[in-house]
Formats: sequence, structure tokens, C-alpha cells
Amino acid sequence: MWFVTDGRRLCALTDRHSAKVRRMRRDPRVLVAPCRPDGKLRREAIAARVDVLTDTPDLERVQKLLRNRYKISYRLVMLVYRLGRRLRGRPSVADGAALAITVDERCRSRTTIEETDDQGGAPCPPRTSSTDKRDGRRS
Repeated sequence: MWFVTDGRRLCALTDRHSAKVRRMRRDPRVLVAPCRPDGKLRREAIAARVDVLTDTPDLERVQKLLRNRYKISYRLVMLVYRLGRRLRGRPSVADGAALAITVDERCRSRTTIEETDDQGGAPCPPRTSSTDKRDGRRS
């Protein structure tokens, strides 16, 4: 996924009807980590929470941030994406969702899965690989 920051959150665009959006709506706790293009993690994942945004102004704002950050490479990839959708008989642009990811500061320095935040709240999300255990696909 292509990520940008709006100054306080990580943001990304994805298909509103994707499996990852359904999972995130069911449970907004996520793990984020930088990774290589092949999905291998570069650092340990940290806990975060995600808000799924579907309003047009939110989508346009994130899209503008992505175009500014990735310049020509983002535009080229999106052109190929739109052409592929059109060739398959789908609308050239999928119904979008913006993912607004906020790092959970309470879980930033945890050392084990079982640790909870120091206020006695809910446990931090478990550490897992970026492959979803239910369907085996990368998210």
C-alpha cells in the first residue's frame, strides 16, 4: 500500500469493499511496520488504530497527499490500475476508502503480546505477520 502522513496520522487509500476494510471495521486495532516491496518487515510492528473514511473530501485529501508524495510513480501505477479495471469491464475507479491510522502510544514500547496498557485497559493487538491468517493473503 502507498502511505502518506497528514501530520498526525498515516493515511492510505484502498477499495471500500475489500476484505481488509471489512476486517478493520470489525476490529480497528492494527499493526503497522515498514516493509520491503516483497512484504518482509524492516522493523518490528507497532500497535495502531484505524478509522475507515469514505467521505469524498477525505478521499480527495488523501489522494492529493499521495500524488504530492509519490509524484509520477503514483500517477503511473494508478493509470495502469484504471486501465486494468476498464479492460475487465469494471468502473475505472473502485469505491474508495481512506484509512486513517493513529499509532497507539500506549503500545509503542510493549515487549510481549500479553502486555496491556499501563491504565489496565484492553491488551495491545497481537503481533502477527502481514499475512492474514484466515485467507492467507497479504493485507
